[in-house]
Amino acid sequence: MNSPDHINPEQLLSILFQSPNATAVYTGSDIKILSANSAMLKFWGKDRSVIGKNFTDAIPELIDQPFPDILREVWNSGITYYAKNYPATLEIDGELQESYFDFEYKAILNEKGKTEFILHTAFEVSERMAAQKLVLEKSVSEQKLNEELSAINEEYTATNEELSSTNEELMTAENSLIKLIAELHDKEKRFRFMIEQSPVAMASLKGENLIVDIVNDIVLNIWGKDRSVVGMTLPEALPELKGQPFLGILKKVYKTGKPFYGNELKVSLSHNGNLTDRYLNFVYHRTNVDGAEEHSILIVANDVTEQVLARKNVDEINTRLEIALDASSLGSTEVHLATGVMKSNDQFKRNFGFEPEEEFVYADLFEAMFPEYREKVKALVKESIRTNGIYKAEYPIKWRDGSTHWIQAHGRPRYDENGKGDRMVGMTLDITDKKLFEQQKDDFLSIASHELKTPITVVKACLQFLYRIKDQPFSDTHIRIRQILQKRPLRKRVFRIGIRSIYMQSDY
Repeated sequence: MNSPDHINPEQLLSILFQSPNATAVYTGSDIKILSANSAMLKFWGKDRSVIGKNFTDAIPELIDQPFPDILREVWNSGITYYAKNYPATLEIDGELQESYFDFEYKAILNEKGKTEFILHTAFEVSERMAAQKLVLEKSVSEQKLNEELSAINEEYTATNEELSSTNEELMTAENSLIKLIAELHDKEKRFRFMIEQSPVAMASLKGENLIVDIVNDIVLNIWGKDRSVVGMTLPEALPELKGQPFLGILKKVYKTGKPFYGNELKVSLSHNGNLTDRYLNFVYHRTNVDGAEEHSILIVANDVTEQVLARKNVDEINTRLEIALDASSLGSTEVHLATGVMKSNDQFKRNFGFEPEEEFVYADLFEAMFPEYREKVKALVKESIRTNGIYKAEYPIKWRDGSTHWIQAHGRPRYDENGKGDRMVGMTLDITDKKLFEQQKDDFLSIASHELKTPITVVKACLQFLYRIKDQPFSDTHIRIRQILQKRPLRKRVFRIGIRSIYMQSDY
């Protein structure tokens, strides 16, 4: 054990940082992370930005797990804590994953007997737990087999009483069965069985030449091959890998012993003579046998082609939707009702007088809306959530520069897994020009209606007067009336032209 008289904390941190074992150092009652080496950061699924943060701030998914309380207890008591086969749920690449660990929280005390640091070392034992589970299952199978063998031996014993002459043959058979049971315990058999029965694609490549040693049906399906590839080198079994990076990666893993993790990497494989692109998540891990010069590489893979292509299709659809929205000047948004956070496109923000780079939240929308419309729109939103229907509304807004604009809005709610409406997806259109035109049209029609009433009254009066003097000789009175009637249609034609102009513009 290192003594504080021989190594200072800075040297200790430097040494621990270089260790291949997962190591971290904490200090303070709030468990501040002083240091964490690459192995520990990999366990956490984090990068070096967590250094200097409190433990729960750096790894928030552990807040409701026992580890923060255990660390505080070690800090306060100065008593080291050790655990084996302990489960932990960590966020790796955006997904929560459960793994098992052997770990120790070692209290480093100062000369006053108080905790000054906590040294955290950990080893992932998920594979060991899986192996123990497999061993347990095998033990049950062996027990059942032993029970069956016991029953057979009872039958053999009964038979021996009647057929003593066959005793030697029965003993030979019993020895053969014992030898078979012993072979089932052989490590290589278990390893082969584990690979071949694995629910994921697995293969084992032997030696520096990457000879295909063990494969299961799932990996053969990904490769597009059958079991005739067993015994071939991988370049012989999969010649299409030439020019792709995978053979080089495998040779590097074999040489260095450092595992390689591939995430959604594209590989071209030959299926029935046709090259097919697939996307794989995989790991290459060298298995070391003590004292052996030849190693093997274990391949574990998962075909994620469908997921990757589906995501790309969604991205393409979203791109096309954005183009369509931009072309139609439609604003789109998704608002989280509990927080007011909105994910909006640029046009949506422009409709409310905001620049694309500015933050725009749900409260800003109602702040811009004229006060007398706010409660009505909120009621429409609540009703659409209650009925799972579409809400439609038109309302005026005031931009921050004081100008007035009109918005036409459509929206529909989205629900969480419990059936609670938690989001609203909506679209908006600036209809200010349309509203302005409608106002101009109403004003014009009002004026036109007033102006048309006067000439119609005059025409009626002239017709009535002409009727009364129809039997009289043609005179100057007839001429004046005719002149009046000839002027009136011209005025009406002017109004008809104005009305026709209005309706032609309203067709846009």
